[in-house]
Amino acid sequence: MLRSCCLLLIAFGCLVSCGSPSPGSNLEKRDDNLPARVPYVFPPPGTDPIADTIRARRTNGTLLDLDGVLLNAPLIAQGEDDLFGVIRDNNTLPPAMRELFILRIAVLNNASYEW
Repeated sequence: MLRSCCLLLIAFGCLVSCGSPSPGSNLEKRDDNLPARVPYVFPPPGTDPIADTIRARRTNGTLLDLDGVLLNAPLIAQGEDDLFGVIRDNNTLPPAMRELFILRIAVLNNASYEW
């Protein structure tokens, strides 16, 4: 069941990106390092259980800027962490194949930040 869900997510990512530029197109930086349009929310460790759960899954225990944006809506941040935790950590795909799928979807979506 879990494997089926992961494969469905990967297939959905490929379908969503069908209208994207071709893989040979020029990948360009999109934001010129401008800050997010919403404030970053970085609760101190031990004060927010959702932020602490996200920190526990991160390699160095530090919240990313993306986490800071998502924590403006804690339940959204929790859902994103749960979803991508399953995609990255709780599936039956070999790690190398999983990363190839992620990178392929990044290319189809012209997502230069993934590289």
